[in-house]
Amino acid sequence: MVIAANSRRQLKFVGCRALKILNNWTTSHSLSISMEKTKVLLMFKTAKLKRSPYFSLGGNRISSVKVHKILGLTIDSNLTWVHHARTLSRLLHDLAFKLLSISRTGWGVSGQNMKTWYLTVAERIIVYAAPVWAYKLNSHTIRILRSIQRSFAIRSTRANRHVSADAVLQLAGLVPIELVLYKEYILGSLFRLKSQVTVNNMVYSPSMVDLPESRWFIAPYEFTVLKRIILENQDLPVNYLSYFTNGSKSEDGVGSAFCVFRADLCIHTWKFKLKNHNTFSRLRLLPFYRH
Repeated sequence: MVIAANSRRQLKFVGCRALKILNNWTTSHSLSISMEKTKVLLMFKTAKLKRSPYFSLGGNRISSVKVHKILGLTIDSNLTWVHHARTLSRLLHDLAFKLLSISRTGWGVSGQNMKTWYLTVAERIIVYAAPVWAYKLNSHTIRILRSIQRSFAIRSTRANRHVSADAVLQLAGLVPIELVLYKEYILGSLFRLKSQVTVNNMVYSPSMVDLPESRWFIAPYEFTVLKRIILENQDLPVNYLSYFTNGSKSEDGVGSAFCVFRADLCIHTWKFKLKNHNTFSRLRLLPFYRH
């Protein structure tokens, strides 16, 4: 939920009214919202508020945070994206360490394989959602991203760790990451967001370029709820089995659950708490394995 306002009073009024509508809708449909995952992130253009507004949902206060991760993006209140770059740094260094640890028995990873792994895995993780955040990068964010790229370039060239970033990128044949992000920002804005882009004081619009043919039969924004949910009676067999799975991963832990229905009768349920290193995809697949 995104709310925009010009003052603290207006922000609180509009936010409380929207949350009340949301609470009435969830109550009428017998749904509940996890308060552990619900947070308030205040973003400012100029001056910050001296006192944050109070928001609640169903009588429960929603805690306010300065940094929040949503859909793979770590967003901070100032939109500097420094925290997102730090998150990428920790993630990719952990992945590189795991890759090197499993390859020690085979005399390590060759330089060419390390470069290929960086271009196909690490770089694609960095440029994820680039049209959203790569349009405005400060020097601190670029320095963190450069350190990620430099570590992979040193491993691929077997160069000394004291070699400068520009030199080792030249030896490895890699394009600086800020230029890669800028390219992804331009292409994503033109081809996916269908918005105008200004490059070197020249404005480019989607009508000026040849857009690739879409692979989707229907646009995502046209795929409404009525097309996802079938309300009519399907006249299913009596012994028809339905499986429902769910998984949740938060700071408090990792859990997975599923239930089995025969017609309208629940015949089996299962839930389990997992270790924190499990991924969200594994949470969804584990119930089928257990059953």
